[in-house]
Amino acid sequence: RYKNLLINNKVDSFKREKRFIHKNGLLVWAYIAVSTIRNESGSLVYYFVQIEDITKNKQVEFELAKSEEELRSLFDHNPDAVYAINTDGFIISMNTQLSKLLECSERELINKTFIPFCLPEDLPKVISHFEKVKNGVAQTYEATAITAKGTLKNVIICNIPIIVDGIITGAYGIAKDITEMKKGEQERIALIQDLTESNKDLKQFSYITSHNLRAPVTNLLALSQLINWDIIADD
Repeated sequence: RYKNLLINNKVDSFKREKRFIHKNGLLVWAYIAVSTIRNESGSLVYYFVQIEDITKNKQVEFELAKSEEELRSLFDHNPDAVYAINTDGFIISMNTQLSKLLECSERELINKTFIPFCLPEDLPKVISHFEKVKNGVAQTYEATAITAKGTLKNVIICNIPIIVDGIITGAYGIAKDITEMKKGEQERIALIQDLTESNKDLKQFSYITSHNLRAPVTNLLALSQLINWDIIADD
């Protein structure tokens, strides 16, 4: 097709990428640039062709596309909230789970800082962890989030630095809602405390009951020691 366009002077050059099978059987990619050389009358004299091996570039391109697809899969199909923030703490990308976690729309979150969603008491700790991430150290910690509706949620947050060409440009984050697990843990602790108190009461009751049952017997034994059984026998 391109050859006919060149011959008919519809175009004077074209560029394209094309795959070839090397004599060793491997697939190679080439970048082809073709232009025409014509005489003064406009007749085609010859073609000027440049071919460049771009196989390595293509491999890098495919690997990059694969990484981007895997990252997108991590965002889109992760059951937990996944997001990316820049070094100023503004959310630059996220999945739908973050919207559900914070009970607001993506529009209300994108390009917004995470600070309004932090419990004030937790903010110094969260910022401290974020500063460590900006210095290249991954962080995992617990915090309490405040949703757009004012709901408090316990979360475990994992942050890792985003590094591009050796420069940290932000951080990826995964936030897991552990609110129900925390409630269960608190209920378990409360139950253990109740059982401990009940056990103390039971021990006290057992002691009192045992003491009361032993007391008459003890009194009778003491009384029997005061009685002169020989005199009674003589009488």
